[in-house]
Amino acid sequence: MKTLSGFPEIPSSQNSTQNKSDLYSEVFVALSKVAVFLEQMQTDEDNSEMKYELEDLQSENFSQLCDLQMWLRSTGVNETFETLRSVMPHKLRHVGNTFKRYERDFVVVSRYGKLLRRYQDYYN
Repeated sequence: MKTLSGFPEIPSSQNSTQNKSDLYSEVFVALSKVAVFLEQMQTDEDNSEMKYELEDLQSENFSQLCDLQMWLRSTGVNETFETLRSVMPHKLRHVGNTFKRYERDFVVVSRYGKLLRRYQDYYN
């Protein structure tokens, strides 16, 4: 499972010339899509210890989304961003076996980390 249909692409560093509002809007949309994947991972998890870790990831992601939305609104960007759960394809949402689910979850967390590192480069 090398690709995750619907998961945001990791941007190249060439995008760093964008204005801040456009960049933060892009980050908001990407993290909104990540939220859909994290929600499904948490729903599928049957190990209570992992559920808590996934709740922490979700909480951190939502916190970042709130911060971004506050910044965007404070700068006059009143665009409404809506990410539907359908962004995550059915075949990824309803994985047939535990191994495939763990593989999906590993790829999601790995790519989420890469996205955060890339966006952190833009913030600094």
